[in-house]
Amino acid sequence: MRLMGVSMRSWLSVAALLAGFASPVSAAQDDIRYACNLSADEESAEVYSDGTGRAEFALERTTLKLSWKISFEKLSGPATSVGVYGPDRPGGNAGLLIDLGKPNSPVVGSKTLNDGELQYFVTGRVYMNILTNKYKDGELRCQITRLRDTPPAAAKTQ
Repeated sequence: MRLMGVSMRSWLSVAALLAGFASPVSAAQDDIRYACNLSADEESAEVYSDGTGRAEFALERTTLKLSWKISFEKLSGPATSVGVYGPDRPGGNAGLLIDLGKPNSPVVGSKTLNDGELQYFVTGRVYMNILTNKYKDGELRCQITRLRDTPPAAAKTQ
């Protein structure tokens, strides 16, 4: 995405640089975190599965490197594909956007996002899908959402 002739990646890099001057925050503390709980209930087609799972992502603001850890169990059979799909809203169907790697739990990896992938993540238009031989369109699914930091508890007054 381009804004006034400048890519989103450039805007985010400048914002991250300025944020660094405002407060000394380490990259790990400054990551944007995303997660979702995988279930058959979120599939757009009818699926009968006892499978469950969890997808966790961290996006480094300065490098746009996305890291992930996906864990799952109790599928109808071995997973054939684990990926991020988009762009689409909850309940819709989209194409594979990011292949997350070998479909053995846990799936761990990383990649640097391009401008389009970044835009889909920050606008909440991506979902996780785990495919199996029995459910070729997906057995477990969840819409990937940003985790917001909770404010620190208010100090107790005496």
